[in-house]
Amino acid sequence: MSPVAARKVRLYGVSVQEVASFCKGISRPENPAIAWEAFPEVHVKCPDRAALEAVLERFPEAVYGLDDLTFEEAVVRGLLAGGWTLATAESCTGGLIAAMVTAVPGSSGTYLGGVVAYSNAVKARWLEVPEDLLRDHGAVSGPVVEAMASGVRRRMAADLAVAVSGVAGPGGGTPEKPVGTVWVAWEGPGEVRESRRLALAGDRDHVRRAAAYEALEGIRRRFLVPGADRVL
Repeated sequence: MSPVAARKVRLYGVSVQEVASFCKGISRPENPAIAWEAFPEVHVKCPDRAALEAVLERFPEAVYGLDDLTFEEAVVRGLLAGGWTLATAESCTGGLIAAMVTAVPGSSGTYLGGVVAYSNAVKARWLEVPEDLLRDHGAVSGPVVEAMASGVRRRMAADLAVAVSGVAGPGGGTPEKPVGTVWVAWEGPGEVRESRRLALAGDRDHVRRAAAYEALEGIRRRFLVPGADRVL
């Protein structure tokens, strides 16, 4: 197999331990494939075409890009290619999702805007989250993030929406909802929606960044991966 210049494979959603173990099995001592963590991603240096193809074949769903392509660039490119518009509703991430998306040149062609709804009053007023959901389930819950996603999508007249609410720490956790508990919801055409509870580890910055990645990964996996269904 013909040699190529070393390529970097970028992955998300798989552990560095699993990738590193796989790389050991495909490496040649004189020119190994090397995996390392670039939180919350995993990157792999592939020294030749054989290693590159092996990693792509082993982790097809986790690989989002090669070389210098960033995670947010991959998401924005997918949104633009699909003709989707996106809106965001954020609580614990405080606008980090919006910042990641708008850091990409050309994102104005897909990103319409977002709401940082940190307080329950803002969730109720600007995102039209029903008061009874906030009272009965709490801000960090599936029903509330689903309502947040629905509200921001309606407000922005967007094709897709993602919403996040959680306990980033270091305080604020409870036995039922400890620090690192984050709920994410996605909504697409036809008001089809889904929510998911995450249990994230690390300090406040780690929790917020991991939550933002999970929010965008949900968009990528559900709507942007070639061959994926266009509904949840």
